[in-house]
Amino acid sequence: MKLDIHIIKDSEVTIREQLFEQIVFLIATGRLKPGEVLPSVGGLARPHKIHHNTVSQAYQDLDDLINATRRTAQEKGYSFQQLRQRVEERLMALPPDHLLVVSKEPGPAPSAARRTQRKTLLSRRVLLNR
Repeated sequence: MKLDIHIIKDSEVTIREQLFEQIVFLIATGRLKPGEVLPSVGGLARPHKIHHNTVSQAYQDLDDLINATRRTAQEKGYSFQQLRQRVEERLMALPPDHLLVVSKEPGPAPSAARRTQRKTLLSRRVLLNR
């Protein structure tokens, strides 16, 4: 399976965080469905020319998040559907405070004001497309 992931190696955000956040985003937006198999560590590392340990660590972070979510659901007595609905309601009420913006536009980096405007537009677009 090929994931729609874009890595920016000279970003201030670590490659591990970029991988983790983008996989979580694919799950949250439904592009990565329950039961779909993630690529092997090497299968994700090779095409992006990144170290396999970085992918392995991102996968471990994802596993930790999933286990923490399961524990929360069990402790609160929620089914996974109820937990997902609560997360969606919270996202609609409180938009994300940050979003990883991947741009392939050539030229100089946009100004801080322009980046903030783009993040706001993207945040709204993500939330409205649910």
